[in-house]
Amino acid sequence: MDKNLITDADVARRSHWVARIAQVDAGFATDADQLERELADEVRHHGSDALIGHLRLCGAIPESYAYDSTAEKLYAK
Repeated sequence: MDKNLITDADVARRSHWVARIAQVDAGFATDADQLERELADEVRHHGSDALIGHLRLCGAIPESYAYDSTAEKLYAK
């Protein structure tokens, strides 16, 4: 069993996505659809390990997102 449950690549991907979601500026539905496509592309490119890494790190909404903000809603989605 791999003892490195959270890899450096997982941390880098989370940092990328936290920053990416923070910079959205269009309507919620448009942003959510675009981010969903980008995330699906990432999983296709990096495989299930990328998705598993996201799932391991998604338990807490980043404190950099304001309460009840679009970024917080997109992250939670």
